[in-house]
Amino acid sequence: MRDTCDDADNFEAFWLFFDRLVANIAGKKVWTNRDKVGEPITMGGKITIVDEAFTILAIQNYWPKWFSNTGVPEKALWTDSRQGNAQYMGWDDQAYSRFDTLCRRIQMQRQTAHSKHLEQRFQQKATFEYATMGGRKGNRQGRTEPSIVVFNELVTGRQVAV
Repeated sequence: MRDTCDDADNFEAFWLFFDRLVANIAGKKVWTNRDKVGEPITMGGKITIVDEAFTILAIQNYWPKWFSNTGVPEKALWTDSRQGNAQYMGWDDQAYSRFDTLCRRIQMQRQTAHSKHLEQRFQQKATFEYATMGGRKGNRQGRTEPSIVVFNELVTGRQVAV
């Protein structure tokens, strides 16, 4: 698994990660479409480093279980209900080390020009997808036919579009 995301080759993965996956960790009421359009990820403060790191940790943990090469689901890397690690609520000690490493890496990455460029592209796509409804007209001025036709006696008894 690569540690960086090239904006030309992997923007769709970046989009999927921040548009869909992180929302499930941060909360869909916290990371709304309005927030995605409003400010870049880092400046908006809605998606924390911890949210991003935990999303990555969960994906890495369950990847072998979800996508086994043998066709038989493998164990998750750091969680297993049979281990009964109650002290750390089911997470293996190595997961905490990995989580700390992810948090530190994300903190450094968010300061790079490359990361800011990816966030800018994300915001542009979010604006296209959510603020303009995928480029479709959604407001009243964009409609070609009237929404309501009423009789207006002040305009010589004709029907007028409202």
